[in-house]
Amino acid sequence: MDINAAQLLVSIVSTGMQAIQLWHELRERTKVADLIKTVEIAKISTETVEEAQTLQILIPRDILNALADRVNQCWSKYKKIIESSDYLPQEIDEATEALKKCICRELRRIYELNKEIPSGILKRWWDAYECYTKY
Repeated sequence: MDINAAQLLVSIVSTGMQAIQLWHELRERTKVADLIKTVEIAKISTETVEEAQTLQILIPRDILNALADRVNQCWSKYKKIIESSDYLPQEIDEATEALKKCICRELRRIYELNKEIPSGILKRWWDAYECYTKY
């Protein structure tokens, strides 16, 4: 499947925040790893595609690529930790917090460019994790 930077960004934010939420609720690495596998196998939703199209209109391509690359790097590190049995719960907590900070930092960059987060997936997580005041 060919995925553009905007779709990648929205998809990772959505999956990442779901994984963070599940870790906070259950604190079971295997359940979070299973969620990640399930969500990544699923097709990109219509909502993801629509939100990605909005981002492509609002954000210059080179900036959007940089945002997606940074979020993808954070996501890759988090997945590596979640999918490995080598890490202790405290290390997963630290990785979870790092992913949350990373996502919020990139959402803040979108906000700084547009003075708002477009409604949809990104806005829901922006509000849920109070990215405008934390991180």
